[in-house]
Amino acid sequence: MANTEMIRDYIRASGYKMQYVARALKISPNALNLKLQGRTQFKLSEAERLSAVLGLSMYERDLCFFEEQNRREVLARRADEKRRAEHDKRAEKSDAAGTVPVWDAAACTKPGGAQLVRRH
Repeated sequence: MANTEMIRDYIRASGYKMQYVARALKISPNALNLKLQGRTQFKLSEAERLSAVLGLSMYERDLCFFEEQNRREVLARRADEKRRAEHDKRAEKSDAAGTVPVWDAAACTKPGGAQLVRRH
């Protein structure tokens, strides 16, 4: 679902009236209002046209229209970065017996499930 508040903010910031935006999207002002209320969804072609009219970057467009997918990707990336940071801390504190913590991405499938693997 689109982030309609963010889209409204971009429309306000552009200075365009809703009627102009609706005409640019080739839909009625009522249809645009329904989309901005979250009652109906934007078609891909409408999202592309709106992005062009408002001059949105690809990143801004994705935040507006593909937020849920981006949120999942960001959360996955943060979890991976956290696991890597934990690994780096453990690597600095390797034990005196000579075991070296090794990052094993395949073994780290659960959040916070970073594991140490001994290499001989």
